[in-house]
Amino acid sequence: MTPWQFHFLGYPIHVNQPWMLLWLLLLITLSLWSMRNALQRLQKASTLAAPHLLKTLVPGLSKTQPFYQTLFSFLGLGFFIVALSQPQCGNQTEIVKRRGVDIVLAIDVSKSMLAQDVLPSRLERAKLEFFHLIEQLKGDRIAIVVFSNSAFVQCPLTSDYGAVQLFLNSIRVDSFPPGPTHIGAALKLSAKLLADAGTGSKSRVVVLLSDGEDLLGEMESGIRELKATGAQVLAVGIGSEIGEPIPKYDATGNIVGYIKDAQDKTVISRLNKQLLENIANATGGEFFYEPMGVAANLVGARIDAMQKEEFESRVSVRYGEMFQPFAALGILFLLSGMFLPPSSRRAP
Repeated sequence: MTPWQFHFLGYPIHVNQPWMLLWLLLLITLSLWSMRNALQRLQKASTLAAPHLLKTLVPGLSKTQPFYQTLFSFLGLGFFIVALSQPQCGNQTEIVKRRGVDIVLAIDVSKSMLAQDVLPSRLERAKLEFFHLIEQLKGDRIAIVVFSNSAFVQCPLTSDYGAVQLFLNSIRVDSFPPGPTHIGAALKLSAKLLADAGTGSKSRVVVLLSDGEDLLGEMESGIRELKATGAQVLAVGIGSEIGEPIPKYDATGNIVGYIKDAQDKTVISRLNKQLLENIANATGGEFFYEPMGVAANLVGARIDAMQKEEFESRVSVRYGEMFQPFAALGILFLLSGMFLPPSSRRAP
């Protein structure tokens, strides 16, 4: 159950565990049942004798003390339940400033990313690199661009890292129809995303994860547009230079063969380190390749060293814990109920 937020007497109230308040319904039901039983007992006692004889036969019988004992006990339990719901009161406002870097994660989802020269596949390894990178970021805004023979925005710029991870987890190779890989389209779309950020961070980065196979060779215009935004490309190579055939899968996920070219020869996909290095160097960035490790740690350190710009300021309410007074009232009423006898007996 999501926390409750509301205003009471002009103060913002936040209840962290509102599901605990459901116990109040059971408590109210039990208290009404207990009071009903107490009243029934009094009515039965009054039918045993005339009112002027009842005080003699049952000395010290009280009509109010059982009611108050039940009331105090249930009030004490009720205040304890409210305390367990973790109520908080906003007692201070402050201006929160967010500083960071605008980052576009550009991931290759072409068929060559199904190659298994890195396990479980190039694509899954690329996603793993991004997950590690997101865990290192603090306050930065992130967008995701996926590309193959074209490119589209999988996730716009956001600081909601949970949403970014959900979008990242949903990336599949079959997002595009078959066709040649077009890295230039990814660079152009990334440049447009960063340019449209408006008052975003002045430090801008495109983290490009790919095997470097660009079959269209139209990167120059994309590089120019990225340089115009002041963005750097941090390229991460995925795959091996030796090469690996590209598997084909059936509907159940089993390998049923390998992709072949027009001459019926098995296609071998290789990492093109030189192309990725050229893209990174042209934008003042850096190329990373860790075949036996995780390059995300190095990429995260490079981003962390960049100048962090303020791109968001908002007023935030600081909440203080308020369970203490409810717990104190609960103890007070419980003790009152315990030390209040149901009736005061007098010696005959």
